[in-house]
Amino acid sequence: MSNLLMRLKDPFVGEHIDLEPEYHKDFSELFPAIAQSIALLPHDLRSLEWFGSHTVADKTIDSQIEEISSLIAMYGYYSDGLDRVRKVLKDIQDVCKAKTTN
Repeated sequence: MSNLLMRLKDPFVGEHIDLEPEYHKDFSELFPAIAQSIALLPHDLRSLEWFGSHTVADKTIDSQIEEISSLIAMYGYYSDGLDRVRKVLKDIQDVCKAKTTN
């Protein structure tokens, strides 16, 4: 991995990629995304290793998923309630506007 990073930092040493001039702009836009993906690779690998060391039957993960599901449902209920309050307040505002224009 460090060898790859060293080659990316010093691209003019050793092997190179022949790139036609009309593709320079496209490659210059693509290269930062490639470099970022490569830089995140160790983190992604650690995440995969962690995920592989746990099972869905694991009580801790199972209970955390259940708690997250409950929170999502609770916030969904609050969101629905806020939407109803917003609608009622808009209706009240519309009634007040109608009374002042008459």
